[in-house]
Amino acid sequence: MIPSSELKNVTIFDYLRIVLNRWKLVALCVLISCVCAAAFYLYQFHLKRPEYRATATILIEQHPVIDTLKVAGLTGDLPVMDVEVLVEHIQTMEFAEQVAKRLGRDDPVVLLSMVEAEIPETGTRKISNILNISVTGTKPKEVARIANMWIQEIVRNDVETRRELIEYGASWLGRSREEVGLKLKKAEEDLKEFTETNKGIEFKAKSIGRLQKQLDEMDDALQDLSLKYKEKHPAIFSLKRRRAIVEEQINKLKVGEVSLEKQEEEILQYNLLEQQVKTLRKMYSEFLQASEKADISKDLVLPAIQVIGSAEVFRKPVMIESPANYVATIIFLGFLIGIGLSFGLEYLDRTVKTAEEVEFYAKLPFLGYIPSVGISMISVKDPNLITFSRQDSQIAETFRNLKSSLIFAAPEDVHLRTIMVTSSLPREGVTFVASNLAISFALGGESTLLIDGDMRKGVLTRSYNYKQKRGLSDLLGGKASMHKAVLSTDIPDLSIIGAGTLTPKASDLLGTGKLKGVFEELRSRFQRIVLDVSAVLKFADGLYFAAESDAIVYVIAAGHTELKNILRGSSKISEPETPAVIKGSQAQIMGAVLNESRQKKSLREQISELREEASKVHL
Repeated sequence: MIPSSELKNVTIFDYLRIVLNRWKLVALCVLISCVCAAAFYLYQFHLKRPEYRATATILIEQHPVIDTLKVAGLTGDLPVMDVEVLVEHIQTMEFAEQVAKRLGRDDPVVLLSMVEAEIPETGTRKISNILNISVTGTKPKEVARIANMWIQEIVRNDVETRRELIEYGASWLGRSREEVGLKLKKAEEDLKEFTETNKGIEFKAKSIGRLQKQLDEMDDALQDLSLKYKEKHPAIFSLKRRRAIVEEQINKLKVGEVSLEKQEEEILQYNLLEQQVKTLRKMYSEFLQASEKADISKDLVLPAIQVIGSAEVFRKPVMIESPANYVATIIFLGFLIGIGLSFGLEYLDRTVKTAEEVEFYAKLPFLGYIPSVGISMISVKDPNLITFSRQDSQIAETFRNLKSSLIFAAPEDVHLRTIMVTSSLPREGVTFVASNLAISFALGGESTLLIDGDMRKGVLTRSYNYKQKRGLSDLLGGKASMHKAVLSTDIPDLSIIGAGTLTPKASDLLGTGKLKGVFEELRSRFQRIVLDVSAVLKFADGLYFAAESDAIVYVIAAGHTELKNILRGSSKISEPETPAVIKGSQAQIMGAVLNESRQKKSLREQISELREEASKVHL
């Protein structure tokens, strides 16, 4: 697990240590990445058929012929050519089906997967009116044909769309021209009728209009002169006199039998009718010219898309990026994945592996490391006897250190006559630790008894070349005497009591009350008694043995036992709930040992150790 900030200040070296501890995982990820890269490279360049690419380029612009439709009312209907919209359109399944039909193929999905539309860039800016159509495949002639057919279909669709637009515009212009023509004819008839009804109105209206225009011009000039000169200046006096003459001419034109108001009304009506005729004539002329251009454009529809580069047949296959760069990238990614997995597994890991974690998290005194047997198994038939068979080994030394740690850790008022060895869960190495610890005491010259407390499936007697005989279960059940239960061994000063007749009701035998008397007799005969007891979280046997023990050694499988199980097991021993006889136990957990603690060694050290072990086996 990642060290807690309360345990120590986490540094970069702690994270580096995590990676180094899981270097095999990192190396495996890198190896897998290299294999994948090599396989892909082999497939891409040796097994897979080479791929070829052909590219065609088109230019998108508005043709001048379309400008003939830009008249009133139709300008808003003209489509705006958007390259990005065109890219989306030509990469649809519908468009691919059109191209496949023209090519005589029935695989539009395959065609669509071969085509790629791209807007080229110059620096950081895209060229908005140029589009490249690239086709990639295994046949050079085929990809060139598909690319050219693709752009031909783009041009054909554009021409059809514009032809439909021009035909619609021509039809609209023709209808609009006829409507304006009818309105013009009606306005001319109304003007003619009004002129005939009112004799001289045309001359009078035009004359008055001309004179009124002169009068307006004089007023503007008079206003400008007033800003420069005084009122009696000759220029102002002359302009006022000319203005008076024009007003007199207007008044003379208005003199007649008809009233002045009536004359002004007739002149206004005439001017309106004349202006309407002029406006309609101008509109009719514009529609007539636009209609003529549109009729011409029907037979001269040019596309807004022009082909500026057709696809050519290339015989050189497409190459991927540099193989060296590709492999380097894959290896680097594999390395990063390995590091990520290392940190992820370390974060999820809730097992105990170091002395600091035992003392800080499990709240237990630390007694020592028991290294993994490893390559010592080459020359040792049974690891439970390794302290005797290999007295010069590192493991034997660790058990001698464990014996010393127990003696020095015991309070002065506690005599370590009976030592119980247990763990949280099965298969944490309790038998291995108990047997070798007992051998260490015996080799020190102390009369030692090793008891197999697992009466359900005890196997300790097999290590000492005894078949299952009378043992602890028979002793507690009254089926065997102490003389028959205690077995001598080839190891000086070491005796054992096996599990005896295996029974699933071991707790019932331990609860009969005979255990106390058995241990009183054994203490009188042996200086040390080591108990091999089953896991406390699985069975309650250890609680009964704890009541007869002076100290408890708690075995933790380094890197395998989760912290929560250690806390539950130690709490179960320290604060037993049942039965009542157990509550009076004075035994305490003297400390914990980390079993199967793997020492990190270099490859050279491991090879040297292997050679040493092999030479000893040979001798």
